[in-house]
Amino acid sequence: VLEIAAQDRKHRLAALKNRTEGSGESILKFRNYDPTSREPKKSSDEIDNLDTVEYAVKGLAESILAKDEELRNEELDVFNIAPKRPNWDLKRELSKKMHLLNKADQLAINTLLRQRLSKPDSNGQELASATNKPTGLINYADDDDD
Repeated sequence: VLEIAAQDRKHRLAALKNRTEGSGESILKFRNYDPTSREPKKSSDEIDNLDTVEYAVKGLAESILAKDEELRNEELDVFNIAPKRPNWDLKRELSKKMHLLNKADQLAINTLLRQRLSKPDSNGQELASATNKPTGLINYADDDDD
C-alpha cells in the first residue's frame, strides 16, 4: 500500500514539474539587455508603466486630494462651526425658572394695581369707580401649567 502511494506521489510530482516547465524550453526575458544590439536597454518608462497599479491610479490620488481640499474649505465656514448664540444652553436651563418667576411678577403687579385702584385718591373717589370700566386684570393664580 505504501509503495502504491509513493508511486502515485512520484507520478503527480513529475506531472506537476512537466506542467510548470512546459515543453522544456525556457524563455529568456532580457530586462536590462538587448540581445540584438548587444547593449543595455534604454529605459522606456511608458512601456514599463502600462501594467503597474501606479499607472492605473495615476490621476486618482490628485482628484481625491482636490475634492478633499474643497470639502475642507467648505466645512471650515465659521458659521457652521460655532453656534449662532453661545448662551443657548443657559437660556434653555433658565426658561423653566423664568416661567415661574414671570407668573409671580404678574401676580404681584396685579395685586399692586388692585391696591392702588381700591385706595381713594385726593378727591375722595376710587379710581376704579371713576373710570367705570372693568379692570381686565388677568388672574394668574388659577393658571398653573406645571
